[in-house]
Amino acid sequence: MWENIRNSTVVIIGLGAVGTWVAVTLVQSGVKHLILIDNDRVELSNLHRQYGYSERGIGRMKTSALAERLHQIEPEVSVREVNQFLDVDQTSEWVGKYCMKHHIPHIVGGGYNLHLSLIGPTILPYKTACYKCIDMQLQKINDIEGKSIKRLHTKNRKIGSFGPMCSLIASFVGMEAVKVLTKHITPDNINRRGEFDIYDMQLHYNTFDKLDDCPWCGEL
Repeated sequence: MWENIRNSTVVIIGLGAVGTWVAVTLVQSGVKHLILIDNDRVELSNLHRQYGYSERGIGRMKTSALAERLHQIEPEVSVREVNQFLDVDQTSEWVGKYCMKHHIPHIVGGGYNLHLSLIGPTILPYKTACYKCIDMQLQKINDIEGKSIKRLHTKNRKIGSFGPMCSLIASFVGMEAVKVLTKHITPDNINRRGEFDIYDMQLHYNTFDKLDDCPWCGEL
């Protein structure tokens, strides 16, 4: 299992409040090969909640600044930097579709809704509910509960996040990733996703089914 972890390559998309903490968690857990994808530069507003950046790094590409910090932790780590913009509203679907096609396990983590933060799901292609399965079920829920709610489209999301919550969510995501990378331990956040509420300090899960009529992984 240790050799599987060491020889795996992990892609992290988005080096923000969760992605940076996930990166260091994985390197500390033995991962030696990372691909970091982000087109942003370090800003002062990043420093209170994102790992690996400092005031001296303001203006640097996030990929470069974080890679430097990771090399300080593990000199043998190999980091490929990809400075490319990915639309925040399309990334999960794009990644999900690609990973299903190539049978690559993938994890959704992060995202904020005022005092809530998202954990999971962990998706094992054709073995668990995929992103499209979950999205189809969420659309039905949102159609019922969100008829009077208007979605706001913004190019640059600056909703504040709480530093300790970011690292907490990243710990869950990192632990799930380590389980997947061992190739022997079954992850726990399959067919479900959780929301951690900082007001009651509780983790609330919603479960989802693998759909037979799913256009990505269904049997029909």
